[in-house]
Amino acid sequence: MPGEVTDPYATAALRARVLDAWAASPSRFREDANAEEDYALGGYRDRVIVELAQNAADAAARAGVPGRLRLTLRDGTLTAANTGAPLDAAGVESLSTLRASSKRGDAAPGETAGETVGRFGVGFAAVVAVSDAPRIQSADGSVAWSRAATRDLVTGIPALSDELAARAGQVPVLRLPFADLPGAGSPGTVAAETGAGEAAVPASSIPGEYATVVELPLRDADAVRLVTRLLAETGPALLLALPALAEVEIDADGERRVLTATHAGGRSVITVDGDESAWRVASGGGGLDPALLADRPAEERARTSWSVRWAIPVRETNTPTGRLPAGVAAVVHAPTPTDEPLGLPALLLASFPLSPDRRHVAPGPLTDFLVERAAAAYAALLPELAPAPSLLGLVPGPVASGELAARLSRAIVALLPDVPFLPAAQPTDDAAETGGRVRPRDAVLPGSAAPGLTGLLAPVLPHLIDGPSRHPAYAVLGVRRMPLAELADLLAGLGKDPAWWRELYAALADVPAEERAELGALPVPLADGRMARGPRGLLLPGPGLEQAGDLAVLGLRVVDPAAAHPLLARLGAVEATPRSALEDPATRAAVATSYDRAVEAYYDDDSPHRVADAVLGLLRAVGAEPGDYPWLAELALPGDDGDWYPAGELLLPGCPLADLIADDAPFGTAGEDLVDRYGAATLEAAGVLSTFGLITAEDVEIDEDHLDLDLDGVADWAADTRDRLRLRGDLADGDLAVDGLAGLPPVAPEFTAVRDLDLVGPDRWPRALELLTRPPLRAALTEPLRLRLPDGGRADVPSYTAWWLRRHLLLGGRRPGELRTDDSDPLLAGLYDVISAAGARQTAAQLAAADLADTEPGQAGLAAASPNQAGLSVADQAETSGAFARMLADPAVTRALGVRVSLTGLLAEPGGADELLTRLADHDRPVTRAQLRSLWSALATADGVTADQLTPPDRVRAVHGDKLTVADADDVLILDTPDLWPLAADRPLILAPYEHAVRLADLLDLPLASEEIAGAVESDGEFRPVPDVVREVLPEAPAGYREHDRLLVDGADLPWRCTGGEVHAATAEGLAHGLAWAAGRWSARHLVAELLLSPEETARILAEADLDAD
Repeated sequence: MPGEVTDPYATAALRARVLDAWAASPSRFREDANAEEDYALGGYRDRVIVELAQNAADAAARAGVPGRLRLTLRDGTLTAANTGAPLDAAGVESLSTLRASSKRGDAAPGETAGETVGRFGVGFAAVVAVSDAPRIQSADGSVAWSRAATRDLVTGIPALSDELAARAGQVPVLRLPFADLPGAGSPGTVAAETGAGEAAVPASSIPGEYATVVELPLRDADAVRLVTRLLAETGPALLLALPALAEVEIDADGERRVLTATHAGGRSVITVDGDESAWRVASGGGGLDPALLADRPAEERARTSWSVRWAIPVRETNTPTGRLPAGVAAVVHAPTPTDEPLGLPALLLASFPLSPDRRHVAPGPLTDFLVERAAAAYAALLPELAPAPSLLGLVPGPVASGELAARLSRAIVALLPDVPFLPAAQPTDDAAETGGRVRPRDAVLPGSAAPGLTGLLAPVLPHLIDGPSRHPAYAVLGVRRMPLAELADLLAGLGKDPAWWRELYAALADVPAEERAELGALPVPLADGRMARGPRGLLLPGPGLEQAGDLAVLGLRVVDPAAAHPLLARLGAVEATPRSALEDPATRAAVATSYDRAVEAYYDDDSPHRVADAVLGLLRAVGAEPGDYPWLAELALPGDDGDWYPAGELLLPGCPLADLIADDAPFGTAGEDLVDRYGAATLEAAGVLSTFGLITAEDVEIDEDHLDLDLDGVADWAADTRDRLRLRGDLADGDLAVDGLAGLPPVAPEFTAVRDLDLVGPDRWPRALELLTRPPLRAALTEPLRLRLPDGGRADVPSYTAWWLRRHLLLGGRRPGELRTDDSDPLLAGLYDVISAAGARQTAAQLAAADLADTEPGQAGLAAASPNQAGLSVADQAETSGAFARMLADPAVTRALGVRVSLTGLLAEPGGADELLTRLADHDRPVTRAQLRSLWSALATADGVTADQLTPPDRVRAVHGDKLTVADADDVLILDTPDLWPLAADRPLILAPYEHAVRLADLLDLPLASEEIAGAVESDGEFRPVPDVVREVLPEAPAGYREHDRLLVDGADLPWRCTGGEVHAATAEGLAHGLAWAAGRWSARHLVAELLLSPEETARILAEADLDAD
C-alpha cells in the first residue's frame, strides 16, 4: 500500500544484529570502524571503478550473459549500471560485511571456474573512499548505506557514546544497510529507526537493459577529481582482466567513451572509441591440490580451482607490438590490478592469493604453483605469435622490477631455451617440425651484424635464426653467437662457386675492424681451383695479369676473378699486378729451387721452361732494372749449350763482360732464342750478366768466422776491416767490442759488392776497370761502407770491391797503394810514384816501343794490370791506356783504389806505418830534410799507431852530419836533448821536435841519445845569477847557472850542458841555449842570446820581439 516500507533484503534484521553486537561489545564497533577505514583509505582508496567493474563482471558471469557496464559521472554523482544477475539478499549481506563474500567457494551453477572475480568480501569498501551514502537499485528493490543515518543510530546507543566520542563522530558506512522505497523518485534522507518501521528513502528507476544500478553521491571536490581521473585511466586492461565484460560505457560530465571487447580463438580485440588493440591470449586452469591452500584462510580454501591468463598485445599479423598500449600498466592482475610490477610487455591475469589490501600477491605454496603455471603458459604462447623482432622483447630481462617479477622471469627463462619460438632464417627439416622455429639452445647467430649475412648463410648454416643481430634477450636465452673465426672454419668445406663467395665477401665488407680481425682464415677460391685458407698473401687479379692461371706453376695463389672483392685486399690480399706477383714469396721460393729441380729433372719435362717463362713474363711486364730483384740470379735458365744455369751464371751473347772473364770461368751464355723472346733488358733484370754482377745484403756482421757471402777473400776483407777500425780506435784492441760489449761485431746495415772479380783475365783488367767506373758498379767501388759499431757509433771503411782491387789490381806492375796522385800530400813526394791521366796518355805513346818493365820510377803513368802488355797490339795498348786515363780523371775512383792521397790516410790503414818506414829505408826514394822531420812528427802523432803494430825497422832514414842517409838501425840514435848533439854528431840521428823523441823511440825501438851518452860535466864552473833582462823573457828560467871558462863534457868542449837541474855554459850563446832549454822555451834561445850579447840594445831587441807572430 502507498507509503509502506518494503525490505526485500532484510536490512532491518541485518542492522539489528550489528547494532546489538556493537551495543554488547563496543570494541566490535571500534574494530568494524577501523577495518572499513583501513580498506577505504588504504588498499582500496583508488579502486572504486575497478571494484564496480568487478561486481558487474561477476553479475554477468552468474547470469551467463555478456556483461555491460555504464559509468556515469554527472552533478557530483557516480552511477554504475550493469547487466547480469540482480542483487540478492546474500549480496546485500556480503556488501555490508567485511571479508565475508557471497562468492566464496567454487563457481556456482552457470559459472565457469575463475569467471567470478570478487571473493574476498572487501571490494565494495572502495566506494567509501569517495562517498558517504552509496545506494544500489536492483530488480528486487533498493538498498542504501549512509554515514549520517548510521551515526544517528549509533548516537542512540549509550554503550557506544565513549567510542563515538573517541572517533570524533566517525562511524562505519557499510555495516548498516537501509531499505529504499521503489519508484519514489530522487533519493531522500533516511530517518532514524523508531522500532516499528523505517522512514521512506526515495528510489530511482533502473534503465530497462540493466539489472543493477549503483549510485554514489561523491563526498567532495577531491572525490570528484579522483573519480574523474580513474574514469579517464580506464582502458583495455579492465576488459582483459574481466573477460565477462563485453562493453564499458563511460560518460564523464558529457564526455563519452565506449570500450568493447570480443574474445575468439585465443584472440581478444579491445576497442576504445573505435581504436582497436588486439591481444593474443592464452589461458590455463584446473583443480588445486588442497595442500597448496593449507596456509590460506578458510574461505579461500574452499576455492579449489586455479586460473592463469596471458594477454600479449599484437598487430593484425599476430606479431607482438613489443609494448603495452598507453594507459595499460605492466602489473600483475589477480585478476584485477595489483601493485606487483610485471616487467613484460604483456598482461598476466591469475588467481594469485592476495594480501588483505588486494594490492600484493601473498607468498606461499599456491603462489609458487601459479608462478610455474604462468611461466609454462607464457612459454607455450610465444611459438603461437608470428615471427618478428619484437618477439625478443617478450624475453624477460636480466633485472626484474620486483620479487614476484623476478620469480616469474626465472621460471620463464628456465623454460624458454627448449621452446621453439625463434624464427629460423631458413626452414630446415628440424625447423619444419616446429613451424619454422628454432629452440634457443639450438639457435645460432652470426658473429657479425653485417646486413645480408644471415640470408646468405641460412642455406648452409643449420639453426641460423633471423632477427636483430644484437639484443639482450640472446644472452638471457643462451643463444650461441658464432664468432667469425669459427664461421670461417665452418665454411671451408663448402663446395660453393666463386660467385657465391663474392656475395659472402660483399656481406662481410662493412664489418667493424675488430670483427674483421677474425676473418684471417676466411676461405678464398683460387684461379687454379684450389681453396685457400685466409686472404693474407693472396693475389687479386689486376691490370697486366690477364693470364693468372699461367702463374700456378710458381705456386702463386691468385684469387679466382669471379670471387675477387675489395674485402680481400683489406684482409691482406694484394693486387696481383705483375710486380706483386713477382714479389710474392711463392715466386721467390720457386726461383730459389728452380735450378736444383731443373738439373735433377724433378719437374715434368716442360716445367723448368714454364717457370722461366712465367718469371720472365712478369719481369718484362714490370720493366725492372738490373739489381732490383737480386734473388732472381737463382732462376734456372737454359744456356746456348742446352744446359741449365742460374741466371747469375749466364752471360748475354757478345756482352762486355764476356770479353773480360777468363776462358775457364764457370759461365754459360744465354741462348739467342731466349734473348729474342724476352729481350736483353729483361734478362739482365733477371740477373743474366752483361757486366759485373752485384751482391747485396743487409745487416752483414763483419766477422770473418761467420760471413756467408760468395765473394773472393771476403773473410780476409772482414779481418782487415776490423784491424782498420782498431787502428782508428773504433774497436777495442783484441776484441770485437767497445766498452765491454764483448762478442758483438760491427754490422753493415747495407752491403753491396761487385762479384766475380777473381774471374777477370789477367790481361783484361784495363777494360774491366772501365766497366767498374760505370753505374751502378761505380757506387760499389767508390762509396765507403758504413758500419754500425757495437757502441752504437758509426764508421766508414773501404768497400769490399775497393779492398779487393787494392790487393789484386796491378797498375804498371804495381799495386794502386804504391802510387800517389799528382795532387797528393807533399809529404808523400819521392816516396810514391805519381800517377795521373796525363801520365797514362804519355805511357800510351810509349807502349808501342817498350813495355812497362822499363818504366822509370816516377814516370809510371798507367799500364796494363799485368806486369806488361806485350801481348797487345799498339792500337789495343793505346785504347787500354786511354781507359786508364779516363779512370784516373775521377778522383773518387783513384781514392777507392787506394792510390795514395795523404799521409794521414796512409797511417790510418793497417800496415800503413810499416809501409812508410819501408819506403823511408829505400835510398832510391828521395826525401828532403824538412820532409823527413815532418814525416817523423806525423808518425809520432798518428792516432792508433802503437809499438805493438809496428815492425822495428832494420834500416832507418836519418841525418848524418848535414846529409840524409839510410843507416842501420843499430847505429841510429834519436836526439832528445840538443846539448848532446856535439857528442852524437858522428852517428846517424833521427831529428824531430824534441817532444816526439820518447814516442819515436818507443815506436821505432831505437835508443835516445840521452840513454847512450853519459854527458858528464868534468870541469868546474862558478855560480852566477841569471841576468834580470833574461828573467823578464824567461821567467821560468833557473835563478842561476854555472859559468865555465872551458866546459868539458865527456872529454869534449861543449858550449853548454843542462844536467842535474843545473845549466852549465862556456859562452853567451851557450848560456842562452841552456837557459831556454831549462825554461822549456827552446824557441826563445836566439832572443836570449841577442840580449846577452848586446845588452845595450835591449830596448830594440825586445821591441822587435814584440813584433814576432805568436
